[in-house]
Amino acid sequence: MKPVLVIEQDYSLRGLGLLGERLDASGLPYRSLGAWEGRIDGLEASDFAAIIPMGGKGHVSDSDLSPALHSQRLLLRQAVEVGVPVFGICLGGQLLASAIGGVVRAAEEPEIGWLEIVPTDGARDDPVFGVLDRSARVYQWHHDVFEPPVGTSALATSEAVAYQAFRVDGAEAWGIQFHPETTPELWELWMARNPIEVKEAGVDVEALRAAVYAGAGESLRFCIALFDAFIDRVRIWWGG
Repeated sequence: MKPVLVIEQDYSLRGLGLLGERLDASGLPYRSLGAWEGRIDGLEASDFAAIIPMGGKGHVSDSDLSPALHSQRLLLRQAVEVGVPVFGICLGGQLLASAIGGVVRAAEEPEIGWLEIVPTDGARDDPVFGVLDRSARVYQWHHDVFEPPVGTSALATSEAVAYQAFRVDGAEAWGIQFHPETTPELWELWMARNPIEVKEAGVDVEALRAAVYAGAGESLRFCIALFDAFIDRVRIWWGG
């Protein structure tokens, strides 16, 4: 099988967390590529079994200035057009929404912490989000939100954000706003590598740390099931 392409957005946020663990457990070949390496331009979506763009500190509005973000939008649009599965996480989900004609804008308030998402009625029959059969608490850290265009289905929502997850109708492409890859170990690395951003966000780090350690255990089953459902979808899509 062709490899799954995982795109990491920021050197200071590198690490696949639970996503890497589930890909390893699946046995699927995968390749992790740093957007900072400048090697996205020219990639062909059809060379990969799936594409998973991850979160980062950039903004979709920067894509006119950032070659890496612009190249990702083109790659994701191509993936949807040729039928390559996509699972966009946070910034990756925003890039997917933008690539297919959606809107990405600044949130009224950033979502930071272990917060609840709720499935929509459409999630029940979705091959990936069918695992979200009730509300779940997941890790959030984002300042922007996406509004997918017509031709998509909302799969999860929250009190503050209308769209926490969506699927492109008729395609194997999902975008999410939250971070199911988060583990306590990965979170500690994020905090240590980004002290200025943490300070500017004005968060109570110790309170957030307690929420992360408690929440990671609480949501682990759902996050594993979510990644595994997408991985299974990739296998089915390619006849494996």
